[in-house]
Formats: sequence, C-alpha cells, structure tokens
Amino acid sequence: MKSFRSYPILLLTVPLAGGIFLSDTFFSSNNNLLLHVGILAILTFALWVSVVIHSFRFRWFFGMVLFLWLFMFGSVLVQYHRLKTVHTWSAVRQIYHGIVLDTPRERAKTICCRMSVEDSEVLVYFMKDSLSRRIVPYERLTFYTQLSMPENMQRTSRFDYPRWLTRNGITGTGVVYRGEWTNHGTINHPSFRQYAMLCRTNILHTIHQWGLKEEQGLITSLAVGYKDELTDEQRSHFSQAGVSHVLSLSGLHVGILWGILIFILSPLRKRMSGRVVSWFVSTIVLWAYAFITGLAPSVVRAVAMCMLVDLGRIRRSRVSTINILSAVAGGMLIYRPYYLYDVGFQLSFMAVLAICVCYRPLCSLVKWSNPLLTSVWKILCISFSAQLGTAPLIAIYFGSFPVYFLVANLLVTPLIPFILYLTLICLITSVIPCVQSVFLWFLHVLSQIVISLTTYISQLPFSSIRLTSVSPWGIVWIYLFLASVILSLSLRKRQNLFVMLVVIWLGSVGMVISRVYCC
Repeated sequence: MKSFRSYPILLLTVPLAGGIFLSDTFFSSNNNLLLHVGILAILTFALWVSVVIHSFRFRWFFGMVLFLWLFMFGSVLVQYHRLKTVHTWSAVRQIYHGIVLDTPRERAKTICCRMSVEDSEVLVYFMKDSLSRRIVPYERLTFYTQLSMPENMQRTSRFDYPRWLTRNGITGTGVVYRGEWTNHGTINHPSFRQYAMLCRTNILHTIHQWGLKEEQGLITSLAVGYKDELTDEQRSHFSQAGVSHVLSLSGLHVGILWGILIFILSPLRKRMSGRVVSWFVSTIVLWAYAFITGLAPSVVRAVAMCMLVDLGRIRRSRVSTINILSAVAGGMLIYRPYYLYDVGFQLSFMAVLAICVCYRPLCSLVKWSNPLLTSVWKILCISFSAQLGTAPLIAIYFGSFPVYFLVANLLVTPLIPFILYLTLICLITSVIPCVQSVFLWFLHVLSQIVISLTTYISQLPFSSIRLTSVSPWGIVWIYLFLASVILSLSLRKRQNLFVMLVVIWLGSVGMVISRVYCC
C-alpha cells in the first residue's frame, strides 16, 4: 500500500467530512452560521498569509490551516443547508398548491408524495384510493391539510425522525384525506430532470404490463432502483443472505452498463480521436441513466468515477482510483453535505474504498494456475473486501451480519448482469410482442433462480448474527482503528504503533463526549 501522501485528495476530503459530521452533531441550533462564517474568514486570511510566506520551513503551518479551513467549510455548509430547511407553516389547516417531485411511494394506508410547496419540499401523505394511486411525478395538486415539522415523540428511540427530514431537505409533513385534493395535470414545461423522472415512471409502467408477479419487485429494483414493490419477506431474505446490495442502485449496475458501452464502442478506442468520441458517448449515456434513476448518490458516485477513469484512459494514463473516489465524494458533499448521512452513499463509498485498499493484498495471498479458480478467487476477494468495509455500517443500520455472504455473492452476483441485459432487451423489443415473449420467459426463469437462491441461503442455520447496537461515534472509532491497523501493517514502521494508540485514545474520548452531550 502506498503512503497517504499519494492520495492528496483523500487527505482533503477527510476534514471536510469531519466538519460536516461534528457540526451536525454538536451544533444543532440554527443560529451558528454567522459565527462559523466569521471563523472561516479568519482561517481564509491565515491561509492567504501562509501562501504569501511560501517557506518550506513553515509548510506545516499551511497544512494545518488548510485542514482547519476545510473542516470549518464543511461546518458552514451544514449550517447553510439547515437554514434552507427552516419554514414557518400555518398552525391551522389550509389550501396549498404543490408539484409532485418524485415517484409516489405506496405505504400501508397512504401514498407518500415528495412535493414542492411555496419553494420548500414537504412530504404529503394522501389516503390510499384509486385516484391517489394514479399520481405521477410533476403533477400539479391542490390539497387541504396542515403542514408542520413533526416532533420526535419516541425520545428513547435511536431514530430521530425530524432530523432525518432536515437532512433530506424536508420542511414539513401533512396528511390529506379523501376528497380534499384535486389534480390539475402535469406541468407544461418540464425540465430535463423532470423529463427523466417521467421516463422512469413510463419504464415502471411498461414493466408492470409484463405480468410478472413475484419477480416484478426484483426487476424494478435492478432496472431503476424502485424498491417499493419488494415484499418485506424478499427484503429480509436478501439482507440475511448478504446480497442486499444488488437491490440498491450502485457501482455494480453502472459498471454493467459501462461494460456494454465499452464493448459496443471498442472499435473507436484504437485512436485518440475515437477514444474522445467514446468518452463523450459513454458520459452522456451514463448520466442519462443516473437522471432516470433519480440521481441516487451511489449512482452519481459510480457514474462520476467511470467518467473520470475513462477520461484518464484517453491518453493511456493510469489514474488513482482512491483519488477519484475522494474527489467525487468531496464534490457531492459540497453540493449537498447531508449526503454524508445517506445510507447508500456511505455503503457505496466504503465498499469501493475497501476494495481499493484490500483487494490486491488479498488477491496476492493465493496464486491459482486454473483460470476458473482464479476468477472465483477474485470474486471472493472483492466480496470479502466490500464486506470488511461495510460491516460496521451494517452493524449500526441493520443490527445483523450475514454469515454466508461469500457463497451468496458467488452464486447470485454473476446472474445480475444477465437480468439487467434481459430487462433492457425486453424494453427494446416491446414493439415486437412475439420476440419479447421469448426474452420475458428467460427473464422470468433467471429472476426466479435469484429469488430461490437468496431464500434458500437466508434460511440456512445461523444465516445471520445479531449484533448489539453501535453509536455513530463507535462507527467512526472502528473505521479509524481499521485504517490505523492497515496503515501500520502496510508501512511496517514502529512509530505507527503510536498512531494506533492515539486513534484509540481519540475514539474513546469522542465516545465519552458523545455520551455526556446526549445526556
């Protein structure tokens, strides 16, 4: 493993994320923006002074000030975005006009719609009936309700619902009963993103017409990331088998699409001009796919990484995946700092980072002469690396750890590309029913195989281990400890033992402060 100096962008992204985390944890008030901006201004002046001095002797001063500046910049981003979610709603029920921003999500008794009302985003729950089921993105609705930011009624619960709403840019929620709303049709001039959402809705409608029942939830999850049609039983089986990541749009899905593009455009890659054209085509197609899927953080990360890696290959140059990953993460956090708390963002980045760090050392432990065994060993190393990076997050979010994840990934993951390819072929051949029916049969059989495999593995004895609850500070401490251990083993320097001890001490102090603060 290289020294951390080989990853300068990673070293810049860490303080940015740290500032976002600590500001959201310890400065929950909305009156801290001016104070933080003042501190940032002072640090900006100090940074300018360090650049003017430009002395090798005082290079440590520049590094320290830059670290503090990025840390405070992350804090300012949190305070600014928090102010944007503050909105004073009427204390009584009244008539509102809004636009549906996303695909409505069906609940047990309601249809949940994310809407834009008075230039703010709200969650509106329409009582379920035949009319509310027909709501589509970017329809204009008039409804009668009371909008407000709910309080966290379960004080003992670890899930803070109001804070979750704030982190997602929601300023209030409301319930609309039957007969208290009306539809005015879709907006006249939708934007590009709105066209993409409407396209996603049309794709979902097309998949519904295929007549698939048990497999429909799996296919919509893999194709466009719509997981509402998955049953609770199916979610549980995929989670206990350790392959729930295939249900979430991630680098796996983007990588499959990218592989198709590379194969189709391979004749253009022999010359630089062809590689430039190939890069433009791939970038347009991948970003179009990201828009259709609703710009999920994991998809944005994967598309941006593919775009940057492909850009580096135009001149046949090698690029650092960790630096690209860090640059994408930093850009996404600057655009929306609360991406840091998105589960998909966290799992996606930690999985890729763990693969970048651990895959090659693990793969070099055993050398196989048989190509088939080599391929199997590579799949196992990738799966183990990803699980190592995401295990602490799985502990805090799901409270369990899948035991047979290596076997499940070895059997299920290779089938996912074929399901995606068949779904794409079925969408393309929808105008030729006789041809489409053949591919639909293969799609049905392959989806059934995946569902049956995950069900069987999840029902094996001791398929998952229940884990005790872990605090967010505990997760930070675990990752710092793992990073220090990997650094010590890779660099093999005695002074790194001191670094490990400091990390353990800082983690312990952080958890103590967190407990005192929460109490």
